[in-house]
Amino acid sequence: DPAEEAKTAFTCCLKALASMNAGAYATVYWTMVDYPDPYIIDDGHTPEAKARHEVGRFTGWNTAIRYNKNGMIHWTNDGDYNANAYMYSMGLMSRYFRKNSCVLEFDSSDENVICGGTVNLDGSYSYCIMNCADVAHDIEFTTEYAADKPFRMFTYDTANVPYNDFGDFQAFETVKPDENGVVR
Repeated sequence: DPAEEAKTAFTCCLKALASMNAGAYATVYWTMVDYPDPYIIDDGHTPEAKARHEVGRFTGWNTAIRYNKNGMIHWTNDGDYNANAYMYSMGLMSRYFRKNSCVLEFDSSDENVICGGTVNLDGSYSYCIMNCADVAHDIEFTTEYAADKPFRMFTYDTANVPYNDFGDFQAFETVKPDENGVVR
């Protein structure tokens, strides 16, 4: 169900951000690509696997099992290799929250807004601000880091996942902190 997938992808990001803010050293999102549908290794790699393959091929046994369909990329028999909702949420976090970065402390005056950020080894920094409310509203935050270039602001909306034929990340807006470090 695409609507549930979009919400689950958002929830995965919330969990990752909460883990980071709680001081976890690392988190893992295991799946990059769905397993094929159905997942039976051709010819197998052991006598037992070869036997299962032959039984499945002729009887259909075990072909209805759907393994791991939470990847960032589809893999189905009908040739659908487009991105899942996870690409536009967890994919961004994987891209911008890098290993060995320093976690920044955040505070939010709104219980529906979850924030997090890092300073990366190359001196760049990444922020994630998640609105958990049912309605959109303007968000403003202050950063103590001087921005020599604008931020790229990506939006992930569970009601409007930015799917595209090539699996590219969604378009972004650019915002720059004002002279007081406020980003609107």
